[in-house]
Amino acid sequence: MILDTRPKTMFLYGHLHNAQSLSVDKVIRFDQFGSNLVIELEKITELFSSLGINETKTVVLIGDSMDPSAARIAWTLIFWS
Repeated sequence: MILDTRPKTMFLYGHLHNAQSLSVDKVIRFDQFGSNLVIELEKITELFSSLGINETKTVVLIGDSMDPSAARIAWTLIFWS
């Protein structure tokens, strides 16, 4: 499974065949101090399940070289598993 972590607009301009879009704004939430917190476990499970991700899948993340979004999404995947 390939997840493209670039913003949706960039994904729509072009992406690898069979890649799915998952931008970082889907896996973070903000509190009153503006912190980038992980979303609730139930929401992570719902999000990843809707993309077809489960413990049997190998997930490959792609993104822009200077954008840390892929790393943040990878961290969220590790947290979830």
